[in-house]
Amino acid sequence: MPGEGIGMLSLRRAIVCAALVASVMALAATAAPAATRAGRCATPAQRFALGHRVSHLRTVLKTRRVWILHTNKSFGDEYFACWRPTGLARRIGFTSGGAALTDTSLESFVLNGRFVAFHIRAAGDEHYDRFRSFDVRALRFARDTGKVPATQDATPTAVVVTSRGALAWLASATLHATDAGATRVIVAPSGGPISDFAARGRTVFWTQSGVRRSAALD
Repeated sequence: MPGEGIGMLSLRRAIVCAALVASVMALAATAAPAATRAGRCATPAQRFALGHRVSHLRTVLKTRRVWILHTNKSFGDEYFACWRPTGLARRIGFTSGGAALTDTSLESFVLNGRFVAFHIRAAGDEHYDRFRSFDVRALRFARDTGKVPATQDATPTAVVVTSRGALAWLASATLHATDAGATRVIVAPSGGPISDFAARGRTVFWTQSGVRRSAALD
């Protein structure tokens, strides 16, 4: 009957509309978690950054799991490390931006897996270098040299971090390391210039006098 034909057509249209709505909702449900994960890291940093907008945050380093970012303030920068799978972050340092008797800057950020390492340079009433590594997944510092007296003839030029959070840095022709065995000199200046300085796994590598060398750090 004509009435039944119209009724069947309306029913079919309703079924098609319902299927389309279900498909859209399924796509939205699939896309939403990824978008949420991508945006999580900004929230803790924004809270610590005294209300700065997310657009004011700048990326220092970023991988699939780790995001190192900072925000620029009138009195210096604050630096944050975020573990992207959870969106949890922690402030790992700041620069004084000329507002202190001893000004500090954060430099030479490097990543290895879940660890980030960086160099803190201080100038003013105090002159020193400091090297720290941070476990971004656990949100805690792994290694810290404390204040290392700065000298003009031994300015740090490179920093590496191992997959266990141990630190190594090059200053002039001297190679230093900080691991579970505390801070020590791995290579003295008498061996000649060092090049090709890198870390892989828990081992640091370098070339000296044409010879490739390595040292495992705890």
